[in-house]
Amino acid sequence: MSFVNHRGRRRSRRLAVKPGFTEYAKALHFRVCVRTTLNRIPTSLVCNRIEDPESCILTITPTEPIIWNGRSLTPADGTVIAYYGSTLTLHSEWMDLSTRHVVATTTRTFHSPLPHFTVDDVVRCVVEFDQEARPKTKWLGGIDCHHVFFDGFHETSEGYYAPLWGS
Repeated sequence: MSFVNHRGRRRSRRLAVKPGFTEYAKALHFRVCVRTTLNRIPTSLVCNRIEDPESCILTITPTEPIIWNGRSLTPADGTVIAYYGSTLTLHSEWMDLSTRHVVATTTRTFHSPLPHFTVDDVVRCVVEFDQEARPKTKWLGGIDCHHVFFDGFHETSEGYYAPLWGS
């Protein structure tokens, strides 16, 4: 959008954009593949993946992202703006279900040199964050390697974003 100022010069007008995720990003989904040292029970996509308590994460890699309707992303889709803002803070809490106490938290802020993050940037941030947060989780005795489907974000009362993982 542009306008002409009182001297007759054309100027662009920047519209203020509220920080947050775009509708496009809200439809973004992918799965992470978690490789560990000691996989106790053979896994599939339809049963609980249970890890040995001594197991450690070797790698976490994302599958190709899709849009909620099942459409695979093209390379051009990776450059689409997914989040407005030059900082993106991700946060997770892990609660002991028997005591209802938070036993582990992870908070990390990512910075962009631009006033936004692209789809590729957001996927990279989520995976980097997950590499830090997932080792603190416990699921049936070991690291949670069952909830690997990225289902979006929940905005916390502090203004952070908590990645949502489904199975």
